Amino acid sequence: MASDLSILGRVLNVPQVKFADRHVASVQKRVTTVRDELGKDVTTRNVRDGMVRGIESSYNVRLEEGTLTKTELSTANELYDTKYSKSAWNLEK
Repeated sequence: MASDLSILGRVLNVPQVKFADRHVASVQKRVTTVRDELGKDVTTRNVRDGMVRGIESSYNVRLEEGTLTKTELSTANELYDTKYSKSAWNLEK
């Protein structure tokens, strides 16, 4: 998974004060990609599988694939409508 960090640095709206005290010149110096950290290309599936293994190991559980319940879908849709689709959440945080 790779990203164009120059674009990311331009679109992230981070106040200078957030990283100035960390002796970092820009947001671009504070972000990275999975590809850069691992030194190889990885797929979304590789990342997902790694996250599953990490959660299973950390919490001593076994995750299983399944489908969302009606309640879970309803809650997800409500959160999307009332929170995650709003510019205040996406652009002002």
